[in-house]
Amino acid sequence: MKQRMVSTVLAALMAGAGLVGCGGGSRGGNGSTVSGVALAGSGQTGAVSLTDSSTPANTMTTPSGSDGSYSFDVSGFTPPFTLQVEVANSDENSLLSEAEGAGKTDVNPITNAAVSGKRFCDAENGGRGSQTFRGLISQLRTALAPLFDCYAAGDPATDDGHGALKALLAAVKVQVQGKTVTVTNRETGAVIFTGAVDALSSGTFQAGALPSQCQAGGSTAPTPVPTPVPVPTPTPAPTPAPTPAPTPAPVPTPTPAPTPAPTPAPTPNPVTSANIVASCTSCHGLTSNTTVFLSGGYSKTGASSATWLSSVNSMLGLGATLAPGTTAQNYADYLANVP
Repeated sequence: MKQRMVSTVLAALMAGAGLVGCGGGSRGGNGSTVSGVALAGSGQTGAVSLTDSSTPANTMTTPSGSDGSYSFDVSGFTPPFTLQVEVANSDENSLLSEAEGAGKTDVNPITNAAVSGKRFCDAENGGRGSQTFRGLISQLRTALAPLFDCYAAGDPATDDGHGALKALLAAVKVQVQGKTVTVTNRETGAVIFTGAVDALSSGTFQAGALPSQCQAGGSTAPTPVPTPVPVPTPTPAPTPAPTPAPTPAPVPTPTPAPTPAPTPAPTPNPVTSANIVASCTSCHGLTSNTTVFLSGGYSKTGASSATWLSSVNSMLGLGATLAPGTTAQNYADYLANVP
């Protein structure tokens, strides 16, 4: 409330000085350089151009620095100068300002509103220049005093307030449509101020629509939020390589026991008792061991096969004959093995 009363008193004083409405004073500069800072509420400022008041007009262009700064050597150029900066990635395609001579002149949405208002007043008054750029800058500062106080911002045309004006413009949007200046809260979209360029002191100011940092009676610039220190990502513990299971010792294949060769069955002796009787007892009796083939005569006990073979061959020499399919050895074996 106190700030609003101060604004009203200032507006009245300015009205008495001829600064309210389409009429006002002027300010000039010395030297041969026009320099300043281009600030956009959003987006990135690009090239800045300066156009003088000669006929035909002279124009030169220079890129703005990373902080928006620019400078022109205006030696040989005719003041006042119109400044224009292109803005990328923003709803503010270009912004205007005016330098009444060499010196410091900034370009931002508030200077753009002042130039637009001045041009409207000029058109209303047949191009007679009834209002000045500096007069409208003063009227805008008065109408928006609570906002400027909150951010501790200085003169928008000559002092960027060491970042204060930049913070203000990041929080609000300043636009001119026809003869109406509108200031809105970028965060909420609520209208903070609206008024005609020829009657800014009669505009409507909504203190409840101010940015949140200005709501609790705050007339100081908002304290910047410190950038949090990043928490380092812990390095994961290495996963130990699994211990390989021991390879079991191979079980030796048992060596199979050799299969014994089968004992061949003995070839049966083809000689029979009847063969012995027929071949060996035609002349005398024969007894081998305890077997009597014919009583009396030749007898042997325990004689070997070899002994009997000798006897059999002797009998064959005396005319004895063998049974068909037999040999003398067959007879000797038979006689040696009978019981």
